[in-house]
This record gives sequence, structure tokens and C-alpha cells, in this order.
Amino acid sequence: MRRRKIIVLLVFAVLVVLGVSLFLYFRPKPLIQEVDSCELSQIVYRGKEITDKTVYEDVLQVLSRYKSRASLETVHSYPTENLVAEINGNDNGKPFHIVLGETNFKYEHAGGFLQKIMDGEDLLDEIEKILQDSN
Repeated sequence: MRRRKIIVLLVFAVLVVLGVSLFLYFRPKPLIQEVDSCELSQIVYRGKEITDKTVYEDVLQVLSRYKSRASLETVHSYPTENLVAEINGNDNGKPFHIVLGETNFKYEHAGGFLQKIMDGEDLLDEIEKILQDSN
């Protein structure tokens, strides 16, 4: 009887740890951690590379206001015909790629898990306003 209680407690403890881990993994997180520790290396808007560093700063400010949520989908390739903007950079030394268009997501590397951007359409609208003004 005592052994059965120990097994039940262990199973319960494992389930609690698993539940908390999943909650922490899938909760919304900032798209970028801090503007000061983030650096953009490339912005491509409708196939044209944007090189104005002032625009980069404006885009960083917008990105800092949005969040993303982890997904179990992995990134291998994505259609580019409906792509509006691609933003590449690093955040605290970790590379990231943000894809905006028909789908809006962030990923660290090909084959890795993607993060779906919450309110991605609103983010796309804000980014487009900035990038259109720079052209």
C-alpha cells in the first residue's frame, strides 16, 4: 500500500512539472527581449532591401511592443509569393528571422520551431507604414 502511494505521488509530481513546463513554453513572450540588446542585420520589403538605419531603429521600437507564442510547427521553407517583409537580426546573441505576409512568424533557424506572432496583422500594418515611407 505504501509503495502504491509513492508511485501515485511520483506520477502526480511528474504531471505537475510537465504541466508547468508546457505552460511556460507556450505562454506569450516578447517578440524581442530588449531594444538595446537587439540588432537588425537586414530588412527586405517586397523584394527590396532597406538600408536606412533610422528605419531599423523605428522597426525595432515597433517589434518591442509585440509578443509571440511558441508553436510545435517547424520551419523548413515558406512560400515567398505572399511575403511582404523579412526582418533578420539577433537578440542577445541569438539570431532571429521574422516573416510577415500571409502568415506572420518568427524563427531562429531552419528546421527549428517557429513562434506565431500575436496580432501579426497589426504588426504588419505598422511595419508597412514605416517601410513605405522609407521608399
